Amino acid sequence: MAGQVEEEAGPSGLQQQVAAERERKEEDRGGTPGSMSLILPESIEKYLKGYLSFMEGVCPSQKHLEKAFSVVNHIKSFLFYMAMGRKDLHSWLILDNKDKIEKWAGELMSSGKATTDAKIYLRDVYQFVNHMKAIPPRLCCLSQAQLMGVVRTVCAALAHIAKQAVEKVFEKVTSLSPAQASTSSAATAPTWTLKTSR
Repeated sequence: MAGQVEEEAGPSGLQQQVAAERERKEEDRGGTPGSMSLILPESIEKYLKGYLSFMEGVCPSQKHLEKAFSVVNHIKSFLFYMAMGRKDLHSWLILDNKDKIEKWAGELMSSGKATTDAKIYLRDVYQFVNHMKAIPPRLCCLSQAQLMGVVRTVCAALAHIAKQAVEKVFEKVTSLSPAQASTSSAATAPTWTLKTSR
């Protein structure tokens, strides 16, 4: 099973074009928490290429290719952050760090990203670590219990950000005057149409 994920296929012209365009957009946005100057081991890059192929599926459209490339970029941002200050990268033990995962999630919000964007990053990482748990990388030294711990930590961070988003909306509504709140409620309330038979 692991061999299936780590198989490499030469990128098509469309895939190369999409990759170059996505990299340019990421640079224009200023990146995300994590140092893009770090170099990941070849074994990790190979596993990520396999995951990219898995996300692309068979005969993907350009839109699907762009989405898959964006997902892997989010995962790389996470891995770069977790790898800072560590040398044992090939073993994937960098992920066994609950405090650092939570710190990364917090910095996603403090870096100015919209709550929706932060949730997308965490969702992509959550799906990736679940994939890792099902099909561990060849050189991964994490036990199934450790991988489950990573999954639970990312899931908890995702739930925390979702809760923060709800609290912000609640604070915004409660800060309005009664007239403003009434107007806001009226604007967002669903419109029901009663149909009567003749």
